[in-house]
Amino acid sequence: MHTKQRRINQLASRLAASLLLSCLCAAAPKALALPAQDPFPRPQALQPNIEFWKRIYSEFDIASGLIHDSRDLSVCYTSLYLNRGAPLASQNRVIEETIDHYRDALLALADGKRADLNAFEQRALEPWRRRGGLAEELRAAAERVRFQRGQEDRFRIGLKRAKAWQRQIERIFRQQGLPVGLSALPHVESSYNPKAISKVGAAGLWQFMPTTARRYIRVDDEVDERFDVIKSSQAAANLLKHNYSVLERWPLALTAYNHGLAGVRRAVRSTGSHDIARIINEYQGNRFGFASRNFYVAFIAAHDLAREPKRYFRALDPDTALEVSAPAYLPAIQLANFLGISLHDLRAVNPRMHQDVWNGAQLIARGEALHLPPPLQEPAASRELAKFAARYGFDGQLPMTHYDLSYGESLSGIAASFGTSVKQLVAMNDLDDAHQVQTGQRLRIPKIKVPTPLGADAAILLPELLSLQRPRQDNLSMAVAASQRTPSPAQPQPHPAPQAPGRKSGTTQLATNTETSESLEAMADTPTASAPLAEAQPELAADPTDYSVSADGSIIIQVAETLGHYAQWLEVDAAQLRAANDLTVDKPLIVGQRLQLDFTQITPARFEQERIDFHRNRQLDYFARYRITGVTEHLIRQGQSLWDIAVETYQIPLWLLRQYNPDVDTSTVLPLDRPLYVPIVKARKDPVAPLTAAET
Repeated sequence: MHTKQRRINQLASRLAASLLLSCLCAAAPKALALPAQDPFPRPQALQPNIEFWKRIYSEFDIASGLIHDSRDLSVCYTSLYLNRGAPLASQNRVIEETIDHYRDALLALADGKRADLNAFEQRALEPWRRRGGLAEELRAAAERVRFQRGQEDRFRIGLKRAKAWQRQIERIFRQQGLPVGLSALPHVESSYNPKAISKVGAAGLWQFMPTTARRYIRVDDEVDERFDVIKSSQAAANLLKHNYSVLERWPLALTAYNHGLAGVRRAVRSTGSHDIARIINEYQGNRFGFASRNFYVAFIAAHDLAREPKRYFRALDPDTALEVSAPAYLPAIQLANFLGISLHDLRAVNPRMHQDVWNGAQLIARGEALHLPPPLQEPAASRELAKFAARYGFDGQLPMTHYDLSYGESLSGIAASFGTSVKQLVAMNDLDDAHQVQTGQRLRIPKIKVPTPLGADAAILLPELLSLQRPRQDNLSMAVAASQRTPSPAQPQPHPAPQAPGRKSGTTQLATNTETSESLEAMADTPTASAPLAEAQPELAADPTDYSVSADGSIIIQVAETLGHYAQWLEVDAAQLRAANDLTVDKPLIVGQRLQLDFTQITPARFEQERIDFHRNRQLDYFARYRITGVTEHLIRQGQSLWDIAVETYQIPLWLLRQYNPDVDTSTVLPLDRPLYVPIVKARKDPVAPLTAAET
């Protein structure tokens, strides 16, 4: 009897638990439910992109990077190393010249050149050889050569900073029902720097623009809560949750953090797909640039590195590394390969060596103190060095036509390295005296004889090394002219403003990180230096409404817009628009319908900006008085309209309700019992009167 009763009790308990679980599942907002599987998929098609960003974050510091194809990140032509401590302008000069070399190489290959290839042409051809190397493909690739700076030193700093905040941020996301892995996003945005400010006004750990931040936190002349880690993290959770409620996929929601909800929804419509790999590879939107295209894959790379930092980062201290004397003039790239270590590690323990050593245009000098990273130890290290010198060594330095002055170098040291005199260097470069030179300045070098190879492998390698150190004549002549007009140290040097990531400067694509001319060592931890993909969020990042003009010159009518607005923005008469759209005076505009516009006076781009400014100002005004504190569900009842629900029931503007339910068709009767997501708003200061129809 007792056994039977116990079984009945067990069944009752199981039934109650099952009913409770069912109720909980039914009550949870469907679109916001946490996916059971990995919320951050890694499509096979995006693996090369993810690996590219892992290298940028873990293998290259801010004074180095990769020359690559801007669309196909599996195509990396070469690594490029820059002098630490040099001004940004001189760094950009080296980058531009290298990009020009590869652009020239690709164009030569496109014209059919396949014999007597120099080092640039050999490296440019290699990644395209297995793709067929068609002329039109190579010519198109020449326009996509780009440089991406490394972030390894910043990422290390970011990992240290994150320790102070990560648990609290993860708790915020967990409480919101969001994946805690989203806490890796600040590594992409700000390197976990709460004081970070971008050149366009994005600020804080999460790099919020004011228009987006004001939805959730206070941003005004007195208080800016974007710099408050906890409050800004709560705001980021709200924004990401909103993005996910609209897009229902984390790859898209994360991309919208950078590109805006409207932009991502436009990409989905254009491609007819929610597949992030297809959108990244196929979508050709005007504003879908390098940063937006790479935002999700960079996040995945940062997410993985933050989870397993010991796998990707190790301490490399020059003071504790093994020190040996170079037995001959040695090529660094081949030396690293021979010893089975990475060039990154070898450079990390030899920070004072010149950039040309790591790029292959110069050799490690004989007798120079060479540090070797672990696990290399004596006496095996010296034996291996001797073997390498016998095969790849030279009896002298490679001839140079120019030399970029590195931090801490002097004319006397350069003269000794190249077998010349200070007097000759001063004369060749039209200098007043030997102390006039500055870090980053380009010097002309007297010609020296080609060194003799010490082994057969060195003889084979010599033509490649010689072709790597030849500068482009147009850039060299400009640099020499500039060096003849070198200002005194007391005068500020003019520096060209760098372009944003992926934008073209002339025909050169650079990924630069700050507008200052400070050294890159100083840049590594400056609050004003932004991460490589930290472009500003769009003006209306959290607004899924598409304010763009279609190819046929039409738009979708949105809330609060009138024919008078369109006429004002287009600089035409309203009567013209009525006639073009067969509208009578008493016929109102209907939200959601399409309207044909007249662009005889202004461009579509200018119209779009006027339109965005109008809605931005309305939203800024509203969020100056209110902020969003959460989201609730509302079941539609018979006879209710969106206006009734927004204004009468919840006292919020209609445009805000539509932003949380962008796919609701206002031209049809609302289906009964359909759940709507309704933002919960709270007055910032004194309560205000409920909104009127005119205000909405």
